[in-house]
Amino acid sequence: MPTTPLPVISTSGKAFVDTSGNRFVVRGVALSASGVSALMIDDILADDHNPLMVNTIIPKLVSLNVNCIRVYQVNPANSHALSMASLEASGIYVMVGLATSTYSVKQMTGEYSYGTFLHAAGIIDEFYAYNNTLCFSVGNEVEFPGQQASNLNSVAPAGTAASTIVTDTIALEIAVAQAMKSFARDVKAYIKTKNPQSTIPVGVAMQDGPQTSWESGNPNAYQLGIIGTDIIAQYYASGAVEERMDFIGINSYRYQSGTTGTNAYDTLGAECKPLPVPVFLTETGALATPRTWAIVPQMYTDTNLYPQLSGQVAFQLLEEGSGYGLYDVTNSSGTITLTASTNGGATALGTQYGLPVPSPLNSASTTPSGTTVAPTSFGQSPIVNVTWPDSLLAPYTYQSADASITIENYALNEVQITQMGTVMGTIAAATNTTTPTSQTMNVYSGHAISIQAQNPSDSTWDALCGVAAANVVAGITVQTNVSWGVYSGCNVDLPTSNPISVTVNNYASVEINVVVGGTVVATVDAPAANKSYAQQVVSLTSIGVLNLQNSAYDEICSVSALLIQDNITIENNVSWGSGCCNLPVPNNNTIPVTVENYNTQQAMCLIQNGAQIGSSLPVATSSTVPSSTVIQLSVVNDLYIQYENTENQWITACMVPAIEISAWMTIANNVAAYGNNMCVISYSGG
Repeated sequence: MPTTPLPVISTSGKAFVDTSGNRFVVRGVALSASGVSALMIDDILADDHNPLMVNTIIPKLVSLNVNCIRVYQVNPANSHALSMASLEASGIYVMVGLATSTYSVKQMTGEYSYGTFLHAAGIIDEFYAYNNTLCFSVGNEVEFPGQQASNLNSVAPAGTAASTIVTDTIALEIAVAQAMKSFARDVKAYIKTKNPQSTIPVGVAMQDGPQTSWESGNPNAYQLGIIGTDIIAQYYASGAVEERMDFIGINSYRYQSGTTGTNAYDTLGAECKPLPVPVFLTETGALATPRTWAIVPQMYTDTNLYPQLSGQVAFQLLEEGSGYGLYDVTNSSGTITLTASTNGGATALGTQYGLPVPSPLNSASTTPSGTTVAPTSFGQSPIVNVTWPDSLLAPYTYQSADASITIENYALNEVQITQMGTVMGTIAAATNTTTPTSQTMNVYSGHAISIQAQNPSDSTWDALCGVAAANVVAGITVQTNVSWGVYSGCNVDLPTSNPISVTVNNYASVEINVVVGGTVVATVDAPAANKSYAQQVVSLTSIGVLNLQNSAYDEICSVSALLIQDNITIENNVSWGSGCCNLPVPNNNTIPVTVENYNTQQAMCLIQNGAQIGSSLPVATSSTVPSSTVIQLSVVNDLYIQYENTENQWITACMVPAIEISAWMTIANNVAAYGNNMCVISYSGG
């Protein structure tokens, strides 16, 4: 075991190197326990699991002669100091994943959210200072050309031309690649704020789908001509050092014992020649019997490989049910035992990893032979020209929870406050409905808040109400009460020094009252004889469901609190029926989308950018036969689907973020549980 700290690893040309300039070649194994039935541990490196690491897992890693493990996800809220120290003492580095299924660039939309960046920043806070943090990965197989093409083909209308699927897939691949590269850029910039001298590489693990696999030999015609991951890798590794990936990982299973020779990776080496950064196999070891791992020494001896590839990560240490594990796991009354699996080949892998690495394999032998400019054309059948984005997405910079707000909970159950999918705090239940429990906490200004309560029937956290992003500023007081309806918008008291202005246009022939939270805040006159409407600017220091009513307090229309913000204009519905007020603001309606209402009691009102889109959806014929309409939706504005409650208020049943709005989608209100504020999305529409 080392008695001194492990040397920090950085990159030089196409190689990983240590502080002395010696080349570092990865001899790794993937470590995940979330799918192991005997463990079900999401964060295996957390300090709570250090005894398991020290007593059971690390001895197996040592016997395998590994110098690195790959972990796919960690929880930034946990400490990992004990396991990182234990691994370092055994000479083992860690490749740390920054993404999860929740916090990641989305494969079918290219969505890259601030919440994803903040999650990654939290992991960096925890791992950047450990000497044995080998590298950070911003994603795993996010670009998967065949899968992306197949998904788009499965939802395309009957008769859609294969060439259209190819065009749509290429557009999706480019959008995802741009987002992934933006994610890496932001992560690299954040690491520099923690330590300007940091050299921790930031890269990506990719599916092995080269351009040749999408040419004439592909059996699916709709996949011909899509971009291969080798071409996307060239885009990832191109451009300024501050923006490009520092390494490319490839999950490759080209070699299988007994079915392919030890030259199986020669063509992969050729594909990697244009990449000016280190490349290594982030997953390898396809299931075949016997699993001999005979390919391992080729990484160190084959002249086609060792200048191009910096090692490999065997998939995987623990058996999760698919037959790829090196060790089976048993749990007998809390005693965890690892036993070499029948097909894993643990002994063979340990032998191969234990062979001496020939020398010299220094960084000078891995000088980049390629270019840092992404290719503009590729493929032979057909040749497709690609226009890569001129620039990346707008950068995210780390923001601390900078806004101090007060939460008053009138609900008789505990509630939690979330932003961007992260719980910011919890508040105890109120003693009674007139005396709230109050708590002050810090949140992120300019980011929407959701207040949720636990559903006693299934223990899920259901949304009670929310605060729109524009209204999340320091000094607000937010009030929640479960009787207000699902995600309607909490009552918000603004700082008296920072009111918002709302313009009300009255088209009715009588004066109307502007009512917020049950209180009349203004009265708007009837239009003058020569005018079609009367206009009044109302200053609000309290935000809640806003109603326009006549003098007899008959409701004309209402606006959800989530849609009320500074400088909006509200118009009453001149037909006088209860419904959504009109908020005349510009919309960019470009995409046809099917919207379905499964509710047999309430009609649904569709809102984008504050304005009603089209006509209201009538009630459903039955709970299985929805009312339906095809409507033009903006791709730059969130969609809210609202219903009218028993108090004649229009409440947000569910919403769809703008980033998820695309062609071929069908949006349905979630009638099973309105507490789930996200609509149900499928891709079967026309």
